[in-house]
Amino acid sequence: TRIVVVGDSHAAHWIPGLVAASAANNWEIIPLTKNNCPMLDYPVVNPRLGRVFTECTDWRAHVIETIDSLAPSLVILSFSGYPSATAPNDLRAATQAAAEIRLIDQIHVPVAIFADVPRFSQLNPIPSCLARNRAEVSPCTIPRAQGDPSGSHARDLLVGSELGIPVFDFTPGLCPGDICAPIVDGIIVYHDQHHLTRTMSRHLVEAAAPALVSLLNQVATPH
Repeated sequence: TRIVVVGDSHAAHWIPGLVAASAANNWEIIPLTKNNCPMLDYPVVNPRLGRVFTECTDWRAHVIETIDSLAPSLVILSFSGYPSATAPNDLRAATQAAAEIRLIDQIHVPVAIFADVPRFSQLNPIPSCLARNRAEVSPCTIPRAQGDPSGSHARDLLVGSELGIPVFDFTPGLCPGDICAPIVDGIIVYHDQHHLTRTMSRHLVEAAAPALVSLLNQVATPH
């Protein structure tokens, strides 16, 4: 069963988990990812280049063509939050959701969303915080309410609700109660402040695999 995974680095960090689950489930995992390039139907600015990321706009068009040619059973979308280059202060979930929906409307196979994960402070990434607080890791936690500064998690839930497509929401597992933890089930969550470690990626996908199998049985055409 062919699964195409599309998005930025927040799609790429799911690849270790999906590849680990693929052997037992006879999945073919095809990643189509580009750093800092969301599947949002508007131009974005690349912070490293300091200009409109025209390469991202071109890449998105090629991704749509590639998905058509691959005819996968399922496309999984996952990416962080980005404002439009023409509205740099607008990170509203509704604005991003409308742009995400415009892209999804161009995909002609079943789509699921891996909702964006919580984001810790760039000033206090998990590895260095844990190194400083080995005996007591509570200084490395954040309130759950602060984990979605770019509105990307709320965006994904909104898109799923509006389109009626499946959304895999991992925040409850990463943020027990009102706190987002740096270590969950004995596993370090991120290798920086917002990218999953390979171990956590495998752990989360393993837990989600039965629901993904069920979804594929409902909507997918095996390849």
